[in-house]
Amino acid sequence: MIAFVTGLLIFLPLSLLAYFGLDSIAAKYRGIISLVFLFSSLLAVTEPLETKYREWAGKGKIRGYLNDLPGFERALLKRCLLNDGQATRVISDEGPARSLEKKDILWKSAELDGQRAVGYSITHPARQVLKEPKYVEMFK
Repeated sequence: MIAFVTGLLIFLPLSLLAYFGLDSIAAKYRGIISLVFLFSSLLAVTEPLETKYREWAGKGKIRGYLNDLPGFERALLKRCLLNDGQATRVISDEGPARSLEKKDILWKSAELDGQRAVGYSITHPARQVLKEPKYVEMFK
């Protein structure tokens, strides 16, 4: 919105800006308005690119973790996949679950049975990676 408004102040003719009483402001602060326009336009363009890059890099990290999972973490993750989106009860597997949580594969989604059991679910980025054919075969 800032890029739009400052763009109007820069690129509209002064006669049209005078109709709204903005001609003196546009003329007096043209340099500052131009810098704000440039900065906000760059942010508007680069923010979606940065978001996509972070998503891509996060999925790459998850792929790396999935390729090197120890057996006990692999078994817990397979159990979570079989639970199909529901919070998986974890009592004795608390260590592997926390390890997978640190790797952004699982997240603590529920407290079950008070303090005795905890529910873990698969994160959205990890679920997207696990739908890839390589990982579907790996966790059959």
